[in-house]
Amino acid sequence: MINELRAASDPNYPPMIAEDEGDDVDLSTVHLPLEPGRWCDADERMLMACFTILGQFVEEELGPSLEEPESDGGSLPREEREVTSHRGYRVHCYGGTDEQAIDLWIWYRDELPALEKQADEDPSIPFRTIDELKDRKLRSLIDIRQTLWT
Repeated sequence: MINELRAASDPNYPPMIAEDEGDDVDLSTVHLPLEPGRWCDADERMLMACFTILGQFVEEELGPSLEEPESDGGSLPREEREVTSHRGYRVHCYGGTDEQAIDLWIWYRDELPALEKQADEDPSIPFRTIDELKDRKLRSLIDIRQTLWT
C-alpha cells in the first residue's frame, strides 16, 4: 500500500538506474525487490537490503568487464586494458575482495532463488539449511564491507 501511494505521488518511483554518463544515481534509498502488498519479515528485509546495496556496488561501481575486441589495435586507454575481470565484472582491487563481492552478488541474484525454488518443491530440504546458508553469506558480506569502494 505504501509503495502504491508513493508511486501515485512520485513520478520518479521506482527510480531508474542512470543510463547516461554523468547522471546521478540516487543512493539515499534502498528499493527492496518486493511485490506491493507482500509481507516480508524483518530478517529477510535486512538480507535483501544488504544484498541490494551489494548489487548496486557490483553492477554500478565495478560494472561489467570490458572485453577488448581483438581488432581494437590498442584504442582503449592503457588503464582500461589492464583491468581484470571476474565472472563478467571488473575487478578494481587486487586483494580478492572484489571477487568475493561478485561471488556473493551472483549467489544472491542467481543461486539463492534457484535453491529456494528447489526447497519449495522438495520437502526433504530443511528450511533451516537455507536460513543458515543465508546467515553465512551475510556474514561473509559483513566481513568484506569496509573494502567495498572503488
